[in-house]
Amino acid sequence: MFGTQKISTGAQVLGMLSPLFLTISLVLILVGIGLPYWLIYGGTSYGIFQICASSVTSCSFSITELGTSHPDSVLHWNIMISMAVIGGFFLFISEILIFIYPCKKEINHCKLGLGAVSCFFCFVGALLILAVVGMMIGTASVSVTDVTSVSFATTDYLGWSLYVSFSGAIFAVFTGFLFSIHLFLACYY
Repeated sequence: MFGTQKISTGAQVLGMLSPLFLTISLVLILVGIGLPYWLIYGGTSYGIFQICASSVTSCSFSITELGTSHPDSVLHWNIMISMAVIGGFFLFISEILIFIYPCKKEINHCKLGLGAVSCFFCFVGALLILAVVGMMIGTASVSVTDVTSVSFATTDYLGWSLYVSFSGAIFAVFTGFLFSIHLFLACYY
């Protein structure tokens, strides 16, 4: 209840699960963003930061590769890189705030404000990562097909890194809802 240190059992459980779930989602997102297996076209793997030929040993920075072959797509890749970095940063800040949150024992405006800011950063970070996934599927796949002059074939598909980032972002949105419910229960029940 507000103004006391008493928290219902349900709120305690949600408060303990939120940092765990957010940590899992942050790891999924960082693994997905860091690897170059978002789009696979003609044996070439395209990621946000890297483009790799048939093997992972011959990788190059995506902006450098696309800047020489298709300069129009560089803007979209720069936007995706910026959104991915900012989204990951927001989720990291949310993680820190959720770990600081239990340090305040009494439920007051300061503790609720800290929780609300953490939820906000969690939602914004997850939505930015989801936007990166959408841009990669839409805009980047068009620019990649323009660059490589390949059409969608059975060998061209969305890579597993894209799915890992997508599932991490959905898990972060779910964690934000769980923590919002925790805040409500801690304040009113």
